[in-house]
Amino acid sequence: MKTLTKYVCGEIILNFEIALATITSIFMFYEIGRYVQSVGTTMGLLQIIPFLLPSAMVLAFPLSILLGTLLTFSRLSSDNEIQAMYACRINFATILSPVFFLTFAIAILSLANTHWVVPWSFEKIVSIKNKTILDLVVHKMDTGDRYINKNLSVLKLKNDISNSLIIYRNEDGQTQEILANTFKIQPNYENASLQLILSDAHLSTINPKQTEKNNNFNGFSKNAIVNIKLPLDFQKRRITQRSFRELLITSNDKNAPKHNRIKSLFEIHRKIATAFSCIFLGILGMFIGLRMTTGNKFVGILLVMALVFMVYLPSISVGKLIVADVRLQIEPWIGAWLPFFVVGTMTIFLRPK
Repeated sequence: MKTLTKYVCGEIILNFEIALATITSIFMFYEIGRYVQSVGTTMGLLQIIPFLLPSAMVLAFPLSILLGTLLTFSRLSSDNEIQAMYACRINFATILSPVFFLTFAIAILSLANTHWVVPWSFEKIVSIKNKTILDLVVHKMDTGDRYINKNLSVLKLKNDISNSLIIYRNEDGQTQEILANTFKIQPNYENASLQLILSDAHLSTINPKQTEKNNNFNGFSKNAIVNIKLPLDFQKRRITQRSFRELLITSNDKNAPKHNRIKSLFEIHRKIATAFSCIFLGILGMFIGLRMTTGNKFVGILLVMALVFMVYLPSISVGKLIVADVRLQIEPWIGAWLPFFVVGTMTIFLRPK
């Protein structure tokens, strides 16, 4: 039996590794696209790629074990190796046991990745992203380009004689113009901000009802520091990148908004359900593979794609939508575990007679 277990596990692991590499690469392209879209440049891309892997592997684990077991048992079935096992009086439970224990181990690995690795990697991603954006802003200022955000506009002027910096900012409903002949740009990567250290600076207040400028140095020194803070969108972690501990704190916080508590509770169950769906998806792939009369890998891949895009992924979206709709008052765990129930039902229905 040990020889049989090693043989079946070896075949599954080989197909699982190939599928994991392929599916993770597909998700990686998506993650890289999101990074480039949010930052607006490919700067820092090589640094950030290793830290994008854990997020890409969250869904890659269950989909890869589904494809791995399907390809393995479709080949065993087409080569009549399953019939040979039955002829040697090896019962179905003995054939199933290595699949169960292997998928359980992958489920634990997936859960560990979701709980520990993903939050850690996202902190690194935020750090690299902030550094990249700050370096980009500094580069734009050095080349005479303009930096603009909601309340601030910075323009560096260059000529043959000297460099100067013009800053427009909204302060108490008024527009202020700051002209500095001497300045230093200092990025602060920890706080995701830029410090503009100004010397020999002049401030003018532009009254929105008048066209003239009024010199007003009240509360403003000729040697001043202006801080540029990155938008919070670049600094906040998405709820999917939070650890179980952070989600539990939010879900139990009675002072937090109700929708935030529901989202956190839903995310806790979703993380666990996604990880342990590896077990049912692995067994489902085995059952589908046993029903295939040919070992054609192309047919197996098409079956997996149909199952994933028509059943598994839509059930994840439906579960999230029914929980988000407050009128339905659905418990978060029901929506999170919906894909698990769907896959479990299909597994029971497709079990060998």
